[in-house]
Amino acid sequence: MVALLVLFTIVGCLLADSIVLSVRQRKAVMAGERRLTGAESLVFAQDGGKPVKKETEADSAGKDS
Repeated sequence: MVALLVLFTIVGCLLADSIVLSVRQRKAVMAGERRLTGAESLVFAQDGGKPVKKETEADSAGKDS
């Protein structure tokens, strides 16, 4: 009985996953996208995640002296 419950649970999860993926793919096709995800659509921090402070004229004048 427990084995059947586990089996049906796994099959149910796989079925739900395939339904969700097909809906996402259909929405992506309707939106004109060719792929669901790709490296070009991901945004990566190039500075290691540290906040970048813009340098102003007052900051650069203080460093020169």
